[in-house]
Amino acid sequence: MFITQPAITKNIHELENELGSRLFSRIGNRIYLTDEDLVLLEYAEKLFGLQLRLEDDLNSFKKKSDRFF
Repeated sequence: MFITQPAITKNIHELENELGSRLFSRIGNRIYLTDEDLVLLEYAEKLFGLQLRLEDDLNSFKKKSDRFF
């Protein structure tokens, strides 16, 4: 993944502002997941799984339609 640390930090802050919640607890140089972050992670995993299923389903349709042309 080619993204700089400042860009990651900016994206995290933007997401925290959008959600109105802190996603990480920062103590010194360490970062800990908050309860809110664990909920976000759960939904992100579900969305990623749905995206993979969608791509598989669409590829199946494409393969079927390729046989007719």
